[in-house]
Amino acid sequence: MTPTDLLQLESLSKEQLIKLLWEMVARVQALEAEAAVLRAENQELRARLAKNSRNSGKPPSSDGLKKPRRTQSLRKSRKKKRGGVPALSGRAS
Repeated sequence: MTPTDLLQLESLSKEQLIKLLWEMVARVQALEAEAAVLRAENQELRARLAKNSRNSGKPPSSDGLKKPRRTQSLRKSRKKKRGGVPALSGRAS
């Protein structure tokens, strides 16, 4: 409120101030109800964004470009080199 608004409030009667106060209370209640609706909508949208094909019944094609990371293999790495016996080199005798 600006100082001129405060000066105008001083000139109002008691009944006018009470009426103004009730209007403000009604406005605050309406804003609180609107905020509650928006919070619920925000929560629903966040829950929808958190879903993908792995944690819901959605098909994988609905994941879009942001695909979930694949889990790494649980197999342990081998200590031996891959391949056959080096002396044979693919010849049959």
